[in-house]
Amino acid sequence: MSKRIQGTFLAFLLLVTGCSGKTLTDPTTKIDVEVVSDITSDMIVIHAMNDEMDRGNLDFFDKDIVVEPRYYDKHPIKRGEIITYKGDWDEGIDGITRVIAFEGDNVKISTAQFYINGKKLDTFYGRAHRLGKDLNQLKNELEKGDFEASHIEQNVENMVEYFQDISEEEITVPEGFVYVTGDDWFRSGTMGVLPIENITGKLIGYK
Repeated sequence: MSKRIQGTFLAFLLLVTGCSGKTLTDPTTKIDVEVVSDITSDMIVIHAMNDEMDRGNLDFFDKDIVVEPRYYDKHPIKRGEIITYKGDWDEGIDGITRVIAFEGDNVKISTAQFYINGKKLDTFYGRAHRLGKDLNQLKNELEKGDFEASHIEQNVENMVEYFQDISEEEITVPEGFVYVTGDDWFRSGTMGVLPIENITGKLIGYK
């Protein structure tokens, strides 16, 4: 099999496995961010103070992260990638968020779940989380009822109610934009469309 045919076949296979039936999956994006041991000249280290990406371990809060500022000069933006971006603030600190959809995509949220072009985004970042727990996990906690204090139970009840009320009408991502959100929807202030020109780099991992 020639390299061209082999490459075409692999691309087709990824398309089929990543977008089949009524679901859209992402078999390549990992939950855990890797440690970067070899920091090259095209990378920079940023001390992040971000809690929008919290998955239960304050993943990017008070951490040294490695960013490649020129990454997207040579590579296309992919769904699931964590990016840094220039916000509307003057502190000179880049925000951190995750790419959900691209220009031309139709994005809808129904009961704290993303749908892209009518397909359920069946990934760990395709649904709302609070401290690393999604709606079903929070509901299971309430069913078990094993709480150390009443205020903790009340907090979980509040989050379940909050998630169940999160629904957004379908929008089309405009040309020159991507749709992004932080992993902790409760804290995320960046849910929605972001100008591609505001992207300042790709987050590679931890220092």
